[in-house]
Amino acid sequence: MKIKKSGVIAFMAIMISTILFSSSVMATEQMERYWVKMNPDRFESTPESAVEQCGRAASLPGSKVTTEHCATLKSKMDKGECRVQMVPDGIRFDLMSTYENGRPAVVGPMTKKLGRTDQATVCNVGNGITAYFFVDDPAGVSCGNLAFVVEAPEVIEVPLVTELLDQQPQKCRWVESNREAHSIPGQLFVQQPTLLVGCNGGGILVGGNVYQMPSLSTVSSTYTRVCDGL
Repeated sequence: MKIKKSGVIAFMAIMISTILFSSSVMATEQMERYWVKMNPDRFESTPESAVEQCGRAASLPGSKVTTEHCATLKSKMDKGECRVQMVPDGIRFDLMSTYENGRPAVVGPMTKKLGRTDQATVCNVGNGITAYFFVDDPAGVSCGNLAFVVEAPEVIEVPLVTELLDQQPQKCRWVESNREAHSIPGQLFVQQPTLLVGCNGGGILVGGNVYQMPSLSTVSSTYTRVCDGL
């Protein structure tokens, strides 16, 4: 039995697409992480601990959390400007302190899935970034973890005011700047006579005349475009 080459190629293409799709799904599932267990007192429940954890988040390559955000967090916590909030499941943290292989680390994204609400000290540290410090829970299950939700606004370049003014429609008009009169002399038209030949061989000229057309006068103008403000 002979198998057409085109059929083999099509079958191989389908198999490769299936493998790539399955690999993509597996990679997505591996990247999606859930916070399913809270270890009480994993980190100290002090502002200094929060700043230390924030510094680790700020040191990550490409992190939107900066040392300035950490300083703002420390200042707001010292002044009591943060709010205490009960945090439900389902919130997705872009960055979160934890322990991996026995050492402090920062991971993310991490979706809260503890099966309850948990108390946290919540601070807006600027640029749409919110810090969640899980401390002082009445049930005594606080872990001291610091997490961040990053919602930094998109930066849109706005043209300068002068550029906007240049784009405004202008009031323009056409103004006559020059006018010239021209005279075209009448043309001469000559009508040739017609020769009539008689029976005896003689002939006479009939008709014929000279006509002159009357002269013509014309006027031509030049216009210039003038705009207000120019």
